[in-house]
Order: sequence, then structure tokens, then C-alpha cells
Amino acid sequence: MNEKIYEKMKEKILFLELQPGETIDEKKMAIEFKVSRTPIREILQKLEWEGLVDIIPRGVISVATLEYNKIKNTYFMRVQIEGLAGKLAAAYGKPKHVVQMESLIEKVNNLNEKHTARQLIDFDSAFREILYEAACNSVLKQVSDNLYEQTIRIWLSHIQNDQTNSILKKEYDYFVEEIQTAIETIQHKDREKAEKDRKDIIIRHIKRANEYFMQDIQLY
Repeated sequence: MNEKIYEKMKEKILFLELQPGETIDEKKMAIEFKVSRTPIREILQKLEWEGLVDIIPRGVISVATLEYNKIKNTYFMRVQIEGLAGKLAAAYGKPKHVVQMESLIEKVNNLNEKHTARQLIDFDSAFREILYEAACNSVLKQVSDNLYEQTIRIWLSHIQNDQTNSILKKEYDYFVEEIQTAIETIQHKDREKAEKDRKDIIIRHIKRANEYFMQDIQLY
């Protein structure tokens, strides 16, 4: 499979260059990326498996819509997975992971006033790499990454609708708090608190999504 084209298509979907429900023309994709339709089909099949594309046999191919029940179930699973990740990171995390997290906070704090959603997602991805390396479970990370990608579009939707940029500024504050919490639990090897903290962070994220976008996500 052509990884470059795959990553480009996934980026277009996750960052809403291709909107939920928008039709994808396989032939136009092949022309755009200057390849045959065979690698395009392989890429679309993988994106379908990841829940980012809907394919109707011999019919329409489209970007997966943000369906209420699917989103609700995805968030429910994220709560469980992230809780386990926090617990494992607290158990197996090392001083180097704390140093890496502290360095990440420093980079965030050194940003100029022009904070962007893309920057925050990049920072968040870097944090997740550190956290899951500390957790020592690559399979858990793979599952978590797939669930995480399902919710990025929801987060970006309410960020992009904020004309004052006030929501994004708050999200940066929440992010720094999230890293600081992870640092504390790793330093103290507090597995129970780490699990609870990670779950609470995702639940708060759900509540913010509920406020800005979904209006009615109720998991607990």
C-alpha cells in the first residue's frame, strides 16, 4: 500500500478538508495522486476498516459521518482504554518519560500568541507517544490510536466554529494540566489515581464535546 497517499487521505479526513458525508471519487483520487485505481482501493479499504470511510459495494464511497451512537460508543471505549494506559504508565513509567513530558510542557508554554488547533493535535500526539511508551503496551496504543482518531473530527468541529479562539486557548490549558497529572502519577507510581485521572480527562472531554457539538452525550 502507498503509505504517503494513505497518510495524505487520512489527514484530509481527520482535519476536515474532506467533510463528513462528502463523496470520494476513486477515479479523481487516482488522477490527483498519479497512480492506478488499485492502490486507491487498498487505501480506501483500510480507511473503511478504521471507520473513517463508508463504502457501499458498487455504490457511493464517502467520508464517514459523525453518527451519535458510534461516537457515544467510541467515547465509552476511550474512557476504558485511557484509564488502563494511565495505570500502566504509572506502573512502568521511568524518569526519562517525566523529563520528556516536562519538555513538552515547556514547548507549549513557549509558544507565541498564535496557537493553532493543528499545533495542539501535534503536541497531543507527542504526549500520547510518551505516555504509551511508558505504558509498555504497543497493542493498547494501536487500539487507542484508532479510537482517538474517531474523535479528532468532533473536537476540530467545535474548535473551527469558535470565532473568538477562546475555546482553543482553554484547550491548551486543559492539555498542560493533563500532562502535569500524568507526570505526578508516574513520579509517585500511583496506579489507581493514574487510572482515575485518565478516565476523568476523557469524561471531561466528552462533556466539552457535549457542550459544543453533540448536545446529548450521556455515558455516566
